[in-house]
Amino acid sequence: REEIRNSVGKGGWRMLKHASEEARSDRELVLSTLRQGAAEGSWQILLYTPPELRGDREVILEASLQDPAALELADEALREDRALVRAAAERHPLAFKYAGEGLRRDRDFVLEIVRLSWRALKYASEEVL
Repeated sequence: REEIRNSVGKGGWRMLKHASEEARSDRELVLSTLRQGAAEGSWQILLYTPPELRGDREVILEASLQDPAALELADEALREDRALVRAAAERHPLAFKYAGEGLRRDRDFVLEIVRLSWRALKYASEEVL
């Protein structure tokens, strides 16, 4: 773990993906990797973390601020989290593509997101249109 922590800024997420399940389940190590390796695409570590970390709001928020595709890997409950999806969409408006169906059906929420980028409209539920 210490070796991974020391290499985080140098693509350490790639080391973490090959690490033991215990290391990949270490919340603090994963958060540290996300925070320090943003330029290296560290959000991809979610592909190798256990489901409980994909249900961790702080982990998903950190990852989705790097790349909206991280929301696609999130637990469904987090994909319905208005504040989390809004925060990700403020950084990357097309994060709305990965929002839960309930949010994509919510007319008021859709309007909030479309104000950020009209392109997000194509991901709204047909019921809203």
